[in-house]
Amino acid sequence: MFIPTVYAVALAMIVFSMLAWGSWANVLKLCEGWRFELLYWDYVWGTLLMAWSWGLHWGTRALPARIALFKTSGLRMVITC
Repeated sequence: MFIPTVYAVALAMIVFSMLAWGSWANVLKLCEGWRFELLYWDYVWGTLLMAWSWGLHWGTRALPARIALFKTSGLRMVITC
C-alpha cells in the first residue's frame, strides 16, 4: 500500500481515482455486445504487464547501488535481492 506524504501527490491520487471511478460500468454501457468477464481479463493482463515492466525497470535500477554498498562495506555476506 502506498501512503503519500506530500499533499500534492495525495491530491493527484484523489483526482485520478475520481476519474477512474466507474470506468468498468461506463465501458460496459458503451460496448453493449461485450461480456462483463472480458473487463476482468483486461484488468488482469494489464496488472500483470505493469507489474512485470515496473519490476524490470525499478528492480534493475537499485542493483548497482546494492553492489557498490556491498563492495565498500568490507563485510563478506550473501546479497539477497
